[in-house]
Amino acid sequence: MKSDKLGIGIIGCGTIAERMIKAWHPHMRNARLVAASDINGGRVEHFKERFGVERGYAEESALLNDPDVDAVFVLTPNFLHAPQTIAAARAGKHVLCQKPLALTTDEASRMIDAAKENNVTLMAAFVKRFWPYYAAVRKLIDDGALGRVVSIRTQFSHSGIGKYYVPASNWFNDRAKAGGGPLADLGVHHFDVMRWLVGAEVDYVSAEMTNSNGVSDALEDNAIVNLGFANGVVGQGYYSFTTVAPPGVTLERLEVYGTVGSVIVTLSHPGRVVVQYCTETGPLANLGWVDLPVTEPVPAFGLMLQHFVDCIREGRQPVTVGEDGLRTVEIAEHAYISAKEGRRVSMRDHSGAKAVA
Repeated sequence: MKSDKLGIGIIGCGTIAERMIKAWHPHMRNARLVAASDINGGRVEHFKERFGVERGYAEESALLNDPDVDAVFVLTPNFLHAPQTIAAARAGKHVLCQKPLALTTDEASRMIDAAKENNVTLMAAFVKRFWPYYAAVRKLIDDGALGRVVSIRTQFSHSGIGKYYVPASNWFNDRAKAGGGPLADLGVHHFDVMRWLVGAEVDYVSAEMTNSNGVSDALEDNAIVNLGFANGVVGQGYYSFTTVAPPGVTLERLEVYGTVGSVIVTLSHPGRVVVQYCTETGPLANLGWVDLPVTEPVPAFGLMLQHFVDCIREGRQPVTVGEDGLRTVEIAEHAYISAKEGRRVSMRDHSGAKAVA
């Protein structure tokens, strides 16, 4: 570092970057926003003015050549994650990369290799690990309140691109740029959450997907994925871009069932969150539903970005590394194969597993 504060460069100043930096900026510690780059000069100027970014660049190559930039946030469309992360690693910059980490497992592996070869940190931006609601579930599991976890189920859905979420540019419906529909966009979040809570890797995948617009080559807008974990836990996820909900609201649900207890998180986010548990034995025993008083005093995006900064400054690994991003892309790949071929797919089966969609 050139100063006592970590110099941050922002690659991509679109909608997700706006949300992340807005959540972090009031709580930012031991870091300074050195530079931002985007092909849209107006967005760069907006970031400079709103968040006090020191310099703006039209090309990320110029940002990566800035000696005051120690680390970068790659917050661009999915197809740019791999080339920009690899370029950043080769320039000696630490990287936090937005999910999905890459379009393919081959890309994700090359990103991880580039980070290792250049002795920099690569963090996969899985913000839900920083949600206090899901952290509360993890604590119940760790405390033994649920007994042995038997099954896990998730839902993550909203009204779709252009309704719930309006990106700064129209790339979400382009297969070559997005890689997939809600499975690639929303599902990877929950694949990571399930791996984290279950404590095991996925052994097999079975999936079904539909698109409701009648276009034969369209990306899926609904997906149901069944997962079998190596430790015997079974999981299921539902991911959708067609769920009718108030503007700007996601519907999200997490259910974990154990041998002696259950916990259910219901979110109509950002408006309402309920965390309830019921357990038969132990110090928390209560066969009625108990509401956990969970709040989010600091937005999770802010916690995630600060965690990345702290890890770089302290020389430790973040909670979600490149390999975590790789695993979720791998699950998505096998889910697409399963849906296309109408069969359950072992995670050891890599025949045809080349691209996310």
